[in-house]
Amino acid sequence: MSHARLTLLLCCALAGCSSASGSSGVGLLRGGAGSRWIPGLHKSESVAASNPSEPEVKQAGAAEGASTSSVQSVALANPIEQEPGDAASPDSPVGEVAESIVARVNGDVILAQDLFTPLRGQLVEAQQKVPPQEFPAVRDRIIQQKLRDLIERQLLIQEAKKQLPEALVKRLELDADKDFGKRIESGMKSMGVATESELRRKLLETGESLDQIQAYQRGTNLAQQFIHKQLQSRLSVSREEMLDYYEHHLDDFRAEGGVRWSEIVVSYEKHGSVEAARAKADQMVAQLRAGADFAELAKAQSDGATAPQGGDWDRTAQGSYLVSAVDEALFRLPIGQIGDPIEGPRGWHIVRVNDRITDGVKSFVDAQEEIRGVIRNEKVKHETQAYVSELTSKAHITTVFDKPAAAGQAAAPPDPSEKSPNGL
Repeated sequence: MSHARLTLLLCCALAGCSSASGSSGVGLLRGGAGSRWIPGLHKSESVAASNPSEPEVKQAGAAEGASTSSVQSVALANPIEQEPGDAASPDSPVGEVAESIVARVNGDVILAQDLFTPLRGQLVEAQQKVPPQEFPAVRDRIIQQKLRDLIERQLLIQEAKKQLPEALVKRLELDADKDFGKRIESGMKSMGVATESELRRKLLETGESLDQIQAYQRGTNLAQQFIHKQLQSRLSVSREEMLDYYEHHLDDFRAEGGVRWSEIVVSYEKHGSVEAARAKADQMVAQLRAGADFAELAKAQSDGATAPQGGDWDRTAQGSYLVSAVDEALFRLPIGQIGDPIEGPRGWHIVRVNDRITDGVKSFVDAQEEIRGVIRNEKVKHETQAYVSELTSKAHITTVFDKPAAAGQAAAPPDPSEKSPNGL
C-alpha cells in the first residue's frame, strides 16, 4: 500500500468519510482527522479562480508565466510511493523536500509538510486522470487552493487565541482530543492494525505521526468553534426571508407525482427454482401480514438492490419501474397494504406503498425548514468569507507564490518572532 493511500485511509476512518479516493478532499486538510471542515473556508477552485473578491494568496506568475517547476520544487513533499504499474514522469509529484516554509501568517509559519502531506492522494489521482500536458496547471491550482485553506484556518486559530479566554481555548482543545480518542478504534480497523502502538508504528514507517494528526484536529476544532461563536448572531433566518425565497424559487418546489414504496425481492437463482422462491415469498408475506417489520426483513433476506436501506425506494413515477407488473401494483395497492408476490424476470417481488405524491407545488409550510437550511447555509458561507477576508486584509502574509522583489529592491528581512503554529 502506498504512503498516500495509507495516510488517506486513516484520515477517512478518523473523519468518518465514505471514500478513500482522495478526490473528495476529506482528510487532514479539510477539517482534519475527526473534524468537520469550517463552512465557507473551502472555496471550489472554479469559484476561487473567478471571484476576485475572495481573499487571495499572492500568486507569483499566475498571469505572468510562473514556472510550474518552481511550485514543484518546494512542494512535492516526502516521497510518494507509487502503486505497481503507475508510470513516473518528469512532472510526477515525487521527491524529497526539507522542512521548507511555504507561507508566513503573521508570526506563524506553514511548512511544506503541512501543505503536501494531505495533498498526496489528490495529486497522485489527478496525475493519473488528466493528460500529462495539463497536469502541471491542475497541480498548481490544487496546491494554491489548499494553501489558501491553510492560511485562512491559521488566521482563525490566531484570532481565537486572541479573543477567547485561555481556559476556554484549553477546554476546546481537550474536547477535540476526546473526540479524536473515540475515533482511533475505527482508524485502526481501516488500517488493519490491532493496537494504537501498532498504528503509530505503521504511520511512522510512512513519515506520518498520529500526534500531528491529533494536533491538526485540535487547531481545526478551535477555529470551527470560534467562527461559530462569532457568526451565530448573524445567522438567524426570518419568516419574511423564507417567504421571499419561496416566492422567487417556486419551480424548485414543484413535485412530480409518484409513490414512495418498499420492496423485498426473492431471487429464483438463490432459491434454486421459481417454485422454491415462491414458497419463500409466500412465507415472508405471511410474516409481514402478521406484523413483522418490513425494513428488518428486507435487510436480512431481500435479494433486491435496496435491501441495505430496508427495501425503501424514493419517489417512483408511474411507468418508470422496469417490471411492469410491479409498476402497475404500485399505483393500485392501498397505502400500507402488503400485496401478493409479483412474478418478475429474476425473482418474486413483495411491495408495500408507503406514500403517494401528487403533482403540484410543495406548500410553504412543508418547504419552510428546507428553505431555512438553504438560507442559513448561504449566510454561513457569505459571513465566513467576509470575516476571513477582514482578517486577511489586516494580516501580514507571504507565500512561496509571491512575486520576487524587483531588481535593486531589498527583500524583507525575516521576522524573528516566526514560529511553527500550534496545531500544524
